Amino acid sequence: MRAIRESPPPSMSTSDEPTKHLLPGLPDEVAITCIAHVPRLFHPNLSLVSRSWHSLLRSNPFFTVRSQVNASQRLLLLNIVTTHISFSQWYITDPSSTRPANLRPLPPSPSPHTLCSASVSIGPTLYLLGGSLHGVAQNAVWVFDARVNRWSAGPTMATSRTCAAAAVVDGKIYVFGGCTKEEKPWAEVLEPGAGDWAAVVVTDPAPAVEWRARGKALVVDGLIYSGDGIQGLCFDPAREGGASWEVVQGWHKFCAKAAMDGLIYGFFGRWMKAYDVRGKKWRVVMGLECMPWVVLAEVGGGRLVGVRKVEERRRGKEAEIAVAVIEVEVDDRGVLRGKITRWADTPLALSRWSTSVPDFVTVEL
Repeated sequence: MRAIRESPPPSMSTSDEPTKHLLPGLPDEVAITCIAHVPRLFHPNLSLVSRSWHSLLRSNPFFTVRSQVNASQRLLLLNIVTTHISFSQWYITDPSSTRPANLRPLPPSPSPHTLCSASVSIGPTLYLLGGSLHGVAQNAVWVFDARVNRWSAGPTMATSRTCAAAAVVDGKIYVFGGCTKEEKPWAEVLEPGAGDWAAVVVTDPAPAVEWRARGKALVVDGLIYSGDGIQGLCFDPAREGGASWEVVQGWHKFCAKAAMDGLIYGFFGRWMKAYDVRGKKWRVVMGLECMPWVVLAEVGGGRLVGVRKVEERRRGKEAEIAVAVIEVEVDDRGVLRGKITRWADTPLALSRWSTSVPDFVTVEL
């Protein structure tokens, strides 16, 4: 993977600063801690203070400090696809903001016409794995660093894949499926920054001849949950003797699933339910009857974010993206209860007939 060069956090004066310190009268270590508490929304303005501040706000140590002081923010990246021209564009939004929802476009990816890529994130980094370019499966990997707003190429996979499932377990990226049962390796693993992809030994390579994932793969207790629209499967990548599958009952009936606090949430029609991975049963989330969502993401603090495209008939062939923040808690009787705490439509006008929101990730900044 091509490394992104970044400047170290400043500890010395620059030509545009009259002082040696980031904040006059404070050691840089203390100043960095203070700056780390400033919400991400204001970072573009802070970067204009000086070259030292600009370098600091893009450095790894700064984001490490933000994490240490619990100031990191979960931002949502949405992939909006214009299907009739096969064009994929990623957007970023802050689901915790009290302002109206606002989708800001990322720089176009190096391969914007590649569709059906698998996606995962680690910290501030988005990884796009494979996909279909003009109907041909790809093995390319593209990496987006949200700190510097830049794409780069990652290590290519050994197998070309489209509609694969991917997830992160213990800092390692696992990808499987999206190819025929005979293609080797059927599953691969990558430890970012430590080398190339390696094959994962799988006792049963696939539950179908040509397995394609439908929806996001989720991780609970080190196990990866995914499905193909017919059945749900639990994938144990660390099982001794080789990774294996286990069928999850009822998975195919639910859409827009997300994992939070050991439960997997999904919508069944107008109702939300939660899958208890330990008890292996679905539980109803009371008090939350709403329209089905095409995206459901966990953003921390016991909150989920639901996203869907809303058709606006008054505008004819335009639509908007609706974003809702959902909180779920357990009452005294152990009953799950949910409520929508914030709702907003984005000002981004979309084509009513030719756009979809097929993918998303969250990044920490």
